[in-house]
Amino acid sequence: MMTYEETLEIVKDWDVDEAIERWNQFCEDNCYEDLYIRDNDGDALDDFFATPREAVEAVCRGDYKWEDAYAYTENGDLYSFSDLDEETCPIEPEDIARFITLNQCWDAYGIDEMALEIG
Repeated sequence: MMTYEETLEIVKDWDVDEAIERWNQFCEDNCYEDLYIRDNDGDALDDFFATPREAVEAVCRGDYKWEDAYAYTENGDLYSFSDLDEETCPIEPEDIARFITLNQCWDAYGIDEMALEIG
């Protein structure tokens, strides 16, 4: 069985696409739909908000840039980011690693326990 520290190292090593995919899985597993990350495009904005007014209010209250690659809502506010190390990126590797370790669900998150133990 992998330790939290070993799991965290793997999670921190994910590229942006895998980190977002696994973060969204983590959000679904924990009912954190509010932090679900989408590509920052018109379709995402249409999905996030029912009316233009809601969208404008969310942009004003959040930290959103049209040119960023990804977007998400938090408490009804709109945020965006392009890189994992940006302050507005909601992905918390520690939370994901803790969840995976506590629930022993490495396979569900694409982590091969044996690969680390052998290598």
